[in-house]
Amino acid sequence: MENVTLSIKNCHRAKTVRMKEFPENGNYEFGFRGHSLGNGYFCHLAKKEGHENVVKDSDLQNYIVVDWKYQENFEDMYDLAVRAFYNTSHTPEERALQYIRGYEADLQSDLAELPKEWHFEYIARFRSRIEDLFRLHSRCLSAMITGPARFPTKRAQSASNSYDKAVDDFMQWRKSYHKRAERAAEADKTPEEKMASEWRPLKKDIIQTAASIFAIDTENYPAHRALFVSSIYGKLERIALNGKAELLKMALALIEELSAGMVEKGGKPVFTKRHKAWKLPELCEAKKAKTEEMANREDTEIPFEGGQVVKCYSDDRLRIYHDEKPSQVIIDKLKSNGFRWSPSNGCWQRQLTDNAYYAAARVLVPNEASSDEHRAYVVKLRNAK
Repeated sequence: MENVTLSIKNCHRAKTVRMKEFPENGNYEFGFRGHSLGNGYFCHLAKKEGHENVVKDSDLQNYIVVDWKYQENFEDMYDLAVRAFYNTSHTPEERALQYIRGYEADLQSDLAELPKEWHFEYIARFRSRIEDLFRLHSRCLSAMITGPARFPTKRAQSASNSYDKAVDDFMQWRKSYHKRAERAAEADKTPEEKMASEWRPLKKDIIQTAASIFAIDTENYPAHRALFVSSIYGKLERIALNGKAELLKMALALIEELSAGMVEKGGKPVFTKRHKAWKLPELCEAKKAKTEEMANREDTEIPFEGGQVVKCYSDDRLRIYHDEKPSQVIIDKLKSNGFRWSPSNGCWQRQLTDNAYYAAARVLVPNEASSDEHRAYVVKLRNAK
């Protein structure tokens, strides 16, 4: 490992260090801001068994780094970061270091949750985005720093808005990567692993809810029994509608077992024998049969001027394709009506339901059209085969 001198730019990620003049003293565990000076001020600590050195910022140059907490860093962006806060802070150097440390912490947090094969691409994109953020922030102005005379209020507000939007986009980009990682991890699971990951939280929830119901029945617990029963039923109904027959079977068996124990101790069963929950297996089988039928149906295409609507039965999606990128007005209408952009399919889509037909009509039929024309388009979409 190359000998790197400890500095204000890298000391936050140093794990162990060694004194330059006294290497025979061995390695010290480095504690970034690990020693309080009082009044909100801190310095660092270099510790080893039975001994510790208080290290001020001016003393950092006397140490070399032996090992890092992590390798990925944005130390090379220091000058860019300082320029970013030159017109908004009395201490741009400190603000630059603060933001760099924060971004490095965010990156390490993200990498811990992403597959290792994604790290190289993610780091490159993360780096590019924060470079853009620093550049955008460098256009921001503060009257406290630049002075109020002839302060360009409109330009400053525009720069601030651009930066805020970029920050929001950055946060959304990070979230989208996490969602992709979750989907990828889920796709890699075996059927048994998927079942276990769904069953564990469901089992815990059923047991806890059953315990609350028993307390209501036997201890006059101040709550409405029907709400707890409805909560369990709602979860089971969603499982049935998703066609997860085995999971539903396990849940109903657990409820039967818990109910028997509750009755023995003077309570009541979670569901009565005539409760509709016991008919959910029939609903589940019907849903599975319908899903299999839909999967075998060919997609239906309904053209419109500038694109086409596709009823994709296999994926249970209503998709809207445009020949060219639609205007921002249309994009806003798509979003407000529940459509989401699918990069993999190159279209706007939402679940294939009757409400989706009404949503598509609100997007594709002109606002000035009559209500009869809107209804006619809904019928056209619904009946298209």
